[in-house]
Formats: sequence, structure tokens, C-alpha cells
Amino acid sequence: MKKNLIVRLLLIFLIGAFIITACTRERNIIVSYQMKDVKEIIPSYQLTIWLEKPDGTFVTTLFVSEYLAYGGYLEYGVCPSWSKKAHWDTVTKEELDAVSGATPVPGEVKLEMKFNADKVPDGEYNLFIQVHLTSDLNDTYKGKVNFVSGKATVSQIKPYKIKEVKSEDKYRLLSNIKLTID
Repeated sequence: MKKNLIVRLLLIFLIGAFIITACTRERNIIVSYQMKDVKEIIPSYQLTIWLEKPDGTFVTTLFVSEYLAYGGYLEYGVCPSWSKKAHWDTVTKEELDAVSGATPVPGEVKLEMKFNADKVPDGEYNLFIQVHLTSDLNDTYKGKVNFVSGKATVSQIKPYKIKEVKSEDKYRLLSNIKLTID
């Protein structure tokens, strides 16, 4: 009798675990790019990647450099587009740890990010990448991502805006930006 009860409880536990696992879908995004090594200034290379709805509503942070994640976001001029929208001071330690990573360095960079698909339902989003150079000078890129039935389409990620400076291209840090979603 006890053995039968144990088997039933174990079966209920396994079915519950399967249902929870099946309901927690993950989306995987890989962003790769070439980061330029700028010699004229000493860039901080602080970087953040996030998603917004087409109307500009913030959705989620996918990646944030550790320095930014642990207080750098409070500094004036450091990745301000993300800092203003992310409400980073309200995230949990688990959320912070899940998306933060080492500050990328010049050269070829590949960032792999996973996030809960329930947090980002099917639909169209804008993906932003912002890199801090110095003072209040930031380099920003934007592309469109469309999630439909577990699949995704991506537009080319292009330079979006940079504070008005002479020879803007010399302060463009990223090139060959590729976004892969599986």
C-alpha cells in the first residue's frame, strides 16, 4: 500500500515538473559584432542591449555590462537611453545576475542571451544596443525583431543615433552586427 502511494506521488511530481518545464519556454538571442578600438579617446565600452515595443515601451534588458548593472547606470551620461527606461533600481538580484556580464572589449564579440519567452510574447519589438564612449557620448544601434509562433525574423541592426559630433563615423564603435535567434 505504501509502495503504491509512493509511486503515485512520484508520478504526480514528475508530471508536474514536466508541465512546469514545458510552460517555461526560453528564447535564445545571439548578438555578434566587431568592436572598434578607439585611440583618440578612452571609451568605457559599457554596453547594454534591450527590447522595446514599437511604441517605445520598455520590455526587458537582455544584456548589461557588470559595471553598469551594479551602479554605473546612476552616472550621468552612461547609456542614458537604457538607464531612463529600464528602472534598473527596481530589478531583483536574480534578474540582475541573469543579464549582466563582463564589459566587452574591442575585437570580435559574441553575446549569447536567454530569456523567458513569456516575458516577451509573440509580436514585433525594437532591439537596441547602446555603447558608452566617454562623458555623455554614446553610440546607439537599432533593429526590428518579430517573434511569431516560436520563430523570429530580424531586420538589419543599424546605427540609430549618436550625440551630434563632428565626424560621427569615427565614434561608431560597432560594425558587422549580426543577430541570431533560435
